[in-house]
Amino acid sequence: MKAILKAHALSIFSVIAVIALAFTFATITVKVPLLDVAKSRSVSGFDTLDISSLGLILIAGPILVAVMNYIKALTPYKGKLAIIIPIICILCVVYIFMRVKETGIVSEYGSISASPGFGLILAFLSYVAMIVAGAVEYHGYTLNKAGVEKLKRQGAEFVKKAETMSQKASDSDKEQEQKP
Repeated sequence: MKAILKAHALSIFSVIAVIALAFTFATITVKVPLLDVAKSRSVSGFDTLDISSLGLILIAGPILVAVMNYIKALTPYKGKLAIIIPIICILCVVYIFMRVKETGIVSEYGSISASPGFGLILAFLSYVAMIVAGAVEYHGYTLNKAGVEKLKRQGAEFVKKAETMSQKASDSDKEQEQKP
């Protein structure tokens, strides 16, 4: 059973991500204290397609991750797609929720607010799980202490390289400013 779950983790999390869109994505509440009125409306992940066409990515991304094992042309890109697609989906979830929340206009007459729903949280967590599963499956990471230490070490090396490149760019800018 454990081997089956490990072998199909990306597909399982992809299915969960699509199913999560059927649940409440956000709850929008309108309050008008002057009239003593408060109304709420819940929208599902599928309803967000009206808000932004990026909602299609929330459906197509997990489907692509689930079927990429069956598309031979994607074989060289599986490792990258297993990480990149869920990251793009996370960015889309955040953007769409911000668009929903953007309606939170406060005026002297009342306010409109939005709060995340179960579907948004489940989708977000499934995308994070897809990233972890993709890193384990295609990049050789493990979820034990040695794997976490390897990830920390690689992250520290990446940060050092970025700091070095940033310092070089800063020094180059200073040299350019000093030249008449």
